[in-house]
Amino acid sequence: MASIRKRKDKYQAQVRLNGVKICKTFNNLKDARRWSIHQENKINLGNELETLNKSLSLAELLRRYLKN
Repeated sequence: MASIRKRKDKYQAQVRLNGVKICKTFNNLKDARRWSIHQENKINLGNELETLNKSLSLAELLRRYLKN
């Protein structure tokens, strides 16, 4: 679960879920909310979301798919 607190002129976002706790400070509330949602999704998935390299071949993508 995420919580966001205003601290002076900044916002501190804190995410606690499944025994994992992470914090980060932001200049605005919108960025803090966006980061919190992203972190909760990463924790719920059990791993970090992988960004695929656009230069990967179809063969490499199939190998990765079959591996998982």
